[in-house]
Amino acid sequence: MKIAHIINPVKVNKESDLYLAQPVTFQSMLNAKEFARDIIQVDLYTTQYQEDREIIPNGFIVTDDLTRSILDLNDFKIKRKLPLIKDILDKLYDYSDAKFLIYTNVDIGLQPYFYMYVKQLIEFGWDGICINRKTLPEFLEFVSELNVNYLPIIYSIEGEQHPGIDCFVFRRDIYPNFELGNVCIGFQGIGAVLKDNIKKFSHNFIWEKNANATFHLGSTERSWEKRKKYADYYWHNSDERDAIDASLKMIGRLEKIRNIFRVRSIIAKMIK
Repeated sequence: MKIAHIINPVKVNKESDLYLAQPVTFQSMLNAKEFARDIIQVDLYTTQYQEDREIIPNGFIVTDDLTRSILDLNDFKIKRKLPLIKDILDKLYDYSDAKFLIYTNVDIGLQPYFYMYVKQLIEFGWDGICINRKTLPEFLEFVSELNVNYLPIIYSIEGEQHPGIDCFVFRRDIYPNFELGNVCIGFQGIGAVLKDNIKKFSHNFIWEKNANATFHLGSTERSWEKRKKYADYYWHNSDERDAIDASLKMIGRLEKIRNIFRVRSIIAKMIK
């Protein structure tokens, strides 16, 4: 089995949650790849803006830099250079020939057995998979700041169930069908859009809401103040999601109409 997994690293300062989270993400992905190396071919990819390249460690395949952001498509009160999820997944699709593709948020760590877990779900017949993370205690951020070699401690902590989807697994051949619009990462909406697409185009979809397969250090629940501060980004993704939802529903209606005509055609041939 061959799996390709992409993330979108970003260079940040110490005030950002990602400053501590990203090194843990990088190392946990490398550890999980090593854990599965005799059984699964796992290729780890990144796509990034040019200024973010320097933080990417060895062991990742660095694709071409992203050339646009949400700021090229809309006007926002506070400027944040956020990629579109379509641009990220396009890189993965173009660079890899793996049968199964994975996208996770860059602040999501993997348990060492993650790729083995995904492999077994696929072998059970699931070809579209969404996985919710476990949220680990805030004090573990402290551990990760000391050294990512403390990952065994992080692995051992039982996290709390979280409602958000941060991990997406799907067959390569369904990706050209995806309706992703101009949804940007970093704000609500992206998880639902990816889930809806994967569920729509997969043969057998599963949403793992309580799997101990991925984790996040501490809580990232946004305050109402932050929601108000970045309200225009939330509304952008919300509007895009509504349009995508309508498009997916239309595709479903067209499929039903086609199936009706197919059945009628078969019946007509049988009568003749």
